[in-house]
Amino acid sequence: MMAAAIVLTTACKKEKDDPRQMIISAKDLSRMQFSMAGSGNATINWGDGSKIETVALADNKDWAGLVNYIPPQFTFRHDYSGSSSYTITINGKITHLWCSDFEMSIFDVS
Repeated sequence: MMAAAIVLTTACKKEKDDPRQMIISAKDLSRMQFSMAGSGNATINWGDGSKIETVALADNKDWAGLVNYIPPQFTFRHDYSGSSSYTITINGKITHLWCSDFEMSIFDVS
């Protein structure tokens, strides 16, 4: 499995749209877990037909300086019914994203 650590120094932005959007395609998932920080709310479409989640984002200043620990309010998880490929869409003002333990095939912040 691929481990990826991604830090976005500026929010992902579509030209005239707000909220901003990120798309992650991953292979062979039975569980997706990632941590993110930003402002306002974000929506997460897990890509398997389940209900789209709306989550409150915490500012990364609450995360800064922590070594090998990310507070629970930054971590989001989803279990899939089978191991397959999924496309996860996240909309919101995301400033930081940390993910690992899955094989990412696409990461689109355009």
